[in-house]
Amino acid sequence: MSVGPLPTDVDHLVFKALQTYADGQVVRWIDEPVTGSAAEPDHPAPVVTLSAEGTTEPATSATAAKTTGTSDSSTKTLAIVGIVLGALALAVALASIGRGRRPSR
Repeated sequence: MSVGPLPTDVDHLVFKALQTYADGQVVRWIDEPVTGSAAEPDHPAPVVTLSAEGTTEPATSATAAKTTGTSDSSTKTLAIVGIVLGALALAVALASIGRGRRPSR
C-alpha cells in the first residue's frame, strides 16, 4: 500500500470493503470494531493503527512470529525437506519409467 501524508488527528484508519464473489454474492466488510467489546463483529472492516513518527506499536501475535526469526528458520528447513523429498520422488519416477521400457524376456 502506498499512501501520502497520514492524518495526525486520528489514531487509526478504517478501510471499509466490499467483497464480490464469482456467483455475485457480496459480503460487506464494513463493521467497525467496538472499543472495549469482547465480541468481534461478524464482518469487521480492516483497521490500521497509527502511531507517532519514530515509535512502534507492540507486536501482535501474528507479527511476533515474523520478528522472532524462528518462523524464518522453520520455513527454510521445511523448504529444504520439500526439495529433498521432491528429488527422491523424481528419482523413483525415473527409475520406474526406465524399468517399464525394458523389453520383457
